Amino acid sequence: MISCLEWTKKRLTRNHKRGIKMKTVDVKLTNKTYQVMIAAGLLQQAGQLVANVWSPCKIALVSDSNVASLYQRQVADTLTQAGFQVFCYDFPAGESSKSLTVLGDLARQLAADAFNRDDGVIALGGGVTGDLTGLLAATYMRGHSVHSDANVTVSAGR
Repeated sequence: MISCLEWTKKRLTRNHKRGIKMKTVDVKLTNKTYQVMIAAGLLQQAGQLVANVWSPCKIALVSDSNVASLYQRQVADTLTQAGFQVFCYDFPAGESSKSLTVLGDLARQLAADAFNRDDGVIALGGGVTGDLTGLLAATYMRGHSVHSDANVTVSAGR
């Protein structure tokens, strides 16, 4: 059986070889609109994509332990090359990490690294990672967030 992530990667790679480079989907909500970009190799472009929306700043790159071991260094490198100062944080994978304890640990790490409301937070992964990072960004000095799903779907907003 093939995982959703593996299937998505294979399909995007096949489409890229056929000349289908990137698909953009506009998501229209009541009070805002944002784009979702879907393409093979998008993580290698993460730094430039974020640089198109944010000025250089500190970025907290938050992942669970599964995604961190696969993609965190790669994404951190692209962000650093784009002029950002990147701090990598991870937490144990699984629903049990969706807790005030883990949220508090992440907030303490941001404080120890002197993050302020002008700095950025990026969730690298979906589910628990997106939930925790979104709440972290919303509560820690009311920062801003970019969410990057492990299924190679990236949405950016500020």
